[in-house]
Amino acid sequence: MGAGSFLQDLVITLTAALLVLLPSRKLRVPSAVGFMLTGILIGPGGFGLVGDPHHVETLAEVGVAVLLFMIGLEFSFARLREIRRAFLLAGPLQVLGSMAVTAALILALPLGASAATALFAGMLVALSSTAMVLRLLGERGETHAPQGRLLLGILLFQDVAIVPMLILIPILAGQSTLALGPGLLIGAASVIGLFLLARYGMPRLVNAVIRSGVRELYVMMAVAVCLGASLLTGALGLSPALGAFVGGVLVSESEYAHQVVSEILPFRDLFSSVFFISIGMLVVPTAIVSMGASIGGWLLVTLAIKALVAASIVRLLGFPLRIAVIVGISLAQVGEFSFVVAGIGFGHGLMTPDLYQQFIAVAVISLILTPFLFRWAEWAGTRTAQQGPLPPPEVVLDAHVSGAAVPHVVPAGPGAPDDGRSEGGVDGLRDHVIVAGYGVNGRNIARVLQEVGIPYVVLELDTAIIRRARAGGERVVFGDVSRIEGLHASGLDHASVLVLAISDPSATRFAVLQARRDNARVFIIARTRLVAEVEELYRLGADEVIPEEFETSIAVVGRVLRRFHVPTNVVRMQEQALRREGYSFLRGGDVTGSLMASVSRMIEGATTDTYYLETGSPAVGKTLAEFDLREKTRALVIAVVRHGAHTLGPGPDFRLEAGDVLVLVGDHQALEAAFLALDGGHA
Repeated sequence: MGAGSFLQDLVITLTAALLVLLPSRKLRVPSAVGFMLTGILIGPGGFGLVGDPHHVETLAEVGVAVLLFMIGLEFSFARLREIRRAFLLAGPLQVLGSMAVTAALILALPLGASAATALFAGMLVALSSTAMVLRLLGERGETHAPQGRLLLGILLFQDVAIVPMLILIPILAGQSTLALGPGLLIGAASVIGLFLLARYGMPRLVNAVIRSGVRELYVMMAVAVCLGASLLTGALGLSPALGAFVGGVLVSESEYAHQVVSEILPFRDLFSSVFFISIGMLVVPTAIVSMGASIGGWLLVTLAIKALVAASIVRLLGFPLRIAVIVGISLAQVGEFSFVVAGIGFGHGLMTPDLYQQFIAVAVISLILTPFLFRWAEWAGTRTAQQGPLPPPEVVLDAHVSGAAVPHVVPAGPGAPDDGRSEGGVDGLRDHVIVAGYGVNGRNIARVLQEVGIPYVVLELDTAIIRRARAGGERVVFGDVSRIEGLHASGLDHASVLVLAISDPSATRFAVLQARRDNARVFIIARTRLVAEVEELYRLGADEVIPEEFETSIAVVGRVLRRFHVPTNVVRMQEQALRREGYSFLRGGDVTGSLMASVSRMIEGATTDTYYLETGSPAVGKTLAEFDLREKTRALVIAVVRHGAHTLGPGPDFRLEAGDVLVLVGDHQALEAAFLALDGGHA
C-alpha cells in the first residue's frame, strides 16, 4: 500500500506538472514558476491531490543533492578566471553585505530575535536564484555582457557560499555533532583526504569508466559518487547536500567531466522539477491570506535590501549606474537554495512554524516575480542612465550619409610607430575607429587595426579590463557606449567607424541610435547574437549588422569548401552570395533566384582579385619579367598599389617590393594558381 501510494503521488505530481508547464511556456513564464504553481495547486494548501507530501519531499532531497552535484561539476578554476573579479570581490561583498544589513535590521526591530537567529535570516536573504536568473539572462542574450559577467560571478559565489552556511547552521543552533577539538582534527583530515582523492584518485576512476565505453556506467558512477558523498558528510554530522557538492568537485577534476554532465543532465531536470514542486507544496494559501500584511512587508524589505546592497557593490567596483541597477534588481529574489537552508534551519529550531511559513511565502512570491523584475531592471537601467525611449517600430528614421567623408587610410604595416595608445586620451585623433567592448572580438579587431596602422580607440566600462588593456599599451577610455557621454569620450565627432563588439542587446540598440543622431557620417558596424535583432538595428541607423548565428554558418561553409580544395575565389564568392541572399531575407527583402544562380553570375563576372605581397614571398625583389607570373599561371598583373599610389599596367621591368598590393586578372583557376606561386607554392 505504501509503495502504491508513493507511485500514485509521483504520477499525480508529474501529470500536474505537465498540465501546468505547457500553458506556462506559451505565456513565457519560467518553468520553475510553473512547477511552484503546480505544487501550490496539488499540495495540502490547495486541492490536496497528493496524499503524503513527504513522498515528494524525499524526491526533493535527492533533487537538491543532484543540483549541488551539478554545481560542483561546473565549478572549474578555468571558468573562475574569466569572472574572477565578480567572483572574488562582488560575490563575497554581496553575500556578507546582505547578511549584515538583514541581521542588523532584525536586531533593531522589536522582534526579540537573537544574534544567531538574525544571522540565519541573513543567510536566507543573501542567496538568489541561479537557475532562474541565468536562464533569463541567456534568453536575453546578455550572458557575456558586463551585467551578465557580474551576475554569473555573484551567483557562482553564492552557490559556493552554501557550503559554509550548511556547516554554520548546526553551530548557530548549538547542535553541532562535531566536538571542537577532535572535530577540527577530523574535519582537517577529511579535507586533506578529499584533496588527495580529488587530485589522484577520482580522475583515474572517472577516466577508466569513460574509456570503458559502457554508457550505463557513466550514470551509475555519477549517482554513486553523488549519493555516497552525501552519506559520508551526513555521517560526519554535516549536510548531505554539502557532500553532493564535494562529490561534483571531485568528478570535475577529470578531463571527461563534460561527458558525465551530458549523461546526468536529464536527471537534474527531472529532480529539480520535483524540487520546485515540493517548494510549492509548502505554501499554504490560507496562511498567506491571514498573514498577508506581514508577508507583503517582508517581501518589500527583502527585495529592497538585496537590490540596494548588490547595486551599491557594483557601483563601488566602478561600473556605471545603469549596470548597477540592472544587477541589483536582477538579484532581488530569494534563491532556490534558500529553501534548503531554511529547511535545515527549521529542523534545528532556528525558525518557528509561523516564521517558516512566512519565509516560504515571501520566497515563492519573489521567485514568481523574477521575470517581471528582469524586465523592470532593463527599463530602470535605461532611465537611470537618462536614456530616452527607443522610437517605435512604425517610426522611420531620417536617412544618413555614413562614410561620405571617410578618407583613404594607408596601412602603415607591422612595426608602425606608437601613437600613444597607452595614454588613454583621444586628443588629436581624426578619422579613427571606435571599438566598443574589449572582449574576444574587441581584442581581435584592435590587434588587426594596430597591425595595419589604422588609428583606433577602445571604449570599455569594466575598470579591471581597462587596467589590463592599458598595461598592454592600448588606448582605452572609460565609458558606457549606450550613453552619448561615453561616445563623446571616445571621439565620436571625428570618428570614421564605430564597431559595437559588445554582447548587450539593449546597450547596442541605444548606442546605434545615439551615435547615428550625433554623427550622421560615422559608419556603424553592430554585432548581435540574434538574427531577430538585425532589422531593428538597421532601422535605428546601423550600416552593417553581423548576426553571429548567421555568420557562424557562413564560416562553417567556407571551411568545408576549403577542406575540399575549392579555389579561394570560389569560396569567397559562395560566402558573398550567402550574405547577399541571406541578409536580404533577414531584412525582409525579396530573394529572387537561387543561390547557385547568384554564385554563377558572380563567378562569370569575378575575373579580378588582389594579393598582398608579404616579405617572404619569392616574388619580392624580382621584376615582373623575372618572376613571369603570366607564364606560370596564366594570371596577369594589371596594377600595383604601393604606399597608397597605384601603377596601372606595370611593365616587365617593374620590380616588386614587400607590401605591394597586386591586382590580378584571370579565371578562378588561374588566380588560385597565382596565389600559390606568390605564396611560394604553399596553400
